[in-house]
Amino acid sequence: DALDITVVIAICRLFNLDTAYILSPPGTPEPGLPSNQPDAIKFKMLDDSRYFGTYYGYFYSPNHKSGELVRFELDIQSTDGKTTAVMHYHGRPRTVNGVVDPDERTLYGTPCLCTQHSNVYIQLTNDLGDFYYLYFNRQDFRSHDMYFRRGVALTASSLRNHPVMQLNFVLFANPIPIEKQIYIPGLLADVS
Repeated sequence: DALDITVVIAICRLFNLDTAYILSPPGTPEPGLPSNQPDAIKFKMLDDSRYFGTYYGYFYSPNHKSGELVRFELDIQSTDGKTTAVMHYHGRPRTVNGVVDPDERTLYGTPCLCTQHSNVYIQLTNDLGDFYYLYFNRQDFRSHDMYFRRGVALTASSLRNHPVMQLNFVLFANPIPIEKQIYIPGLLADVS
């Protein structure tokens, strides 16, 4: 299934994003400004090497009836000036009999930076029609690479006939030991 254009427009309105820029390729200059000005490009490919690497993330299952904590890795790399992202999703849903039925998926995307608001967003998809939109804020790091980020993800509900879901997620620079994963739900709580 492809993402319907009305859903894209609704997401843009929800996050106050300019639909013309969302639907244009990364690097499109802002209308009315010369393209050689640094501020002319509102949306560009993420080029901050402090954000490159493998990150370990968590969010709740896209099944709103499940309390399952889903683990994923997000690998952001730059090769030959092109930045890419690969998400390895590791779901562990249970069948009606209580048996764990592993759900492994891989999704691909391009990390982009909204320069006006300093937000990173990544649209991740695969050939099966799965999609995740990940959004988190970017900070300038002078001496260290990114080590922690909280963000929001948009994805389809795993239950049929349910609308797109919003999920909180967290990213860490290192894997979290199993005994400390009990604290992750507190990081996923909605904070106003």
